Amino acid sequence: LIFMSCDDDPDDGILSSMTALIDNNLSDAMSLSYGESELDYTSANYTFQDDLYEQAATQGQSAVISAGDGGSDVADTHGVATVGVNVSGLSSSPLVTSAGGTDFQDYYDAQENGKPQSTYWNSTNSTYYGDAISYIPETAWNQSCAGSLIAELAGYPGAAYCAYFGTVSPFEGSGLGGSGGISTHYAAPAWQTGISGYSNPMRSQPDIAGFASSFWFHALLLCDSNPDDGDPCTSPSTFGASDGTSFVAPYTAGEVGLLVAATGSRQGVLNPALYALAKAQYAALATA
Repeated sequence: LIFMSCDDDPDDGILSSMTALIDNNLSDAMSLSYGESELDYTSANYTFQDDLYEQAATQGQSAVISAGDGGSDVADTHGVATVGVNVSGLSSSPLVTSAGGTDFQDYYDAQENGKPQSTYWNSTNSTYYGDAISYIPETAWNQSCAGSLIAELAGYPGAAYCAYFGTVSPFEGSGLGGSGGISTHYAAPAWQTGISGYSNPMRSQPDIAGFASSFWFHALLLCDSNPDDGDPCTSPSTFGASDGTSFVAPYTAGEVGLLVAATGSRQGVLNPALYALAKAQYAALATA
């Protein structure tokens, strides 16, 4: 496991880290956090990363990059959406597996007379704090005031809920949630066409998504080996909590690492296989 950190000015450390991993062919699978929106990309930016991604693909390296946490406006992550729909430039290449965010839906279902949360969770933790019984229903990670599930539980239609929170809390008016959308630069690759309900000629992301939320009374654990940061995760009393697709990218890359260990070979660009699985799933008959 390699943690690559480069402190370059101005703010190019993430790109230098990626370059080091690829130029030196150091990793079977790598993950990166969210970079910049396509709105801020230049032709030079695309050329730089395309050369790197093509080299990684040739070497059999898999790249998983977070799609962002700003909903459909990644340029305004954690803020009120102001510049329109846009996507991450760093993760929009077809050679990258873009990782988006989901949220657990068990609390919402229980409040709407669905199955109780005890269907999915034990009342006590195991030795290593595991307590999930089975797969937990998921929905898109969307904790903005425009989230339909949030508004429904609060008793507001979406627009009215945003109008209410816009007067009392700027944070609740933000576009916080899993990002995704249509690229303005990359055409849809052949493996992305043919998915049920998708017909746009341009590339879309994310390609895969996982739990990323700290909403609906769930969260991701955050640990830090630096004791001064206060989150060593040595016991439940010191667990830190956070959210973001920047968690999804590394734990998905970890899953790719398990595939490498199981097969004995690098997996390369993951997307063709992922979309082949999706097409097979959507084409299959529904089951109870």
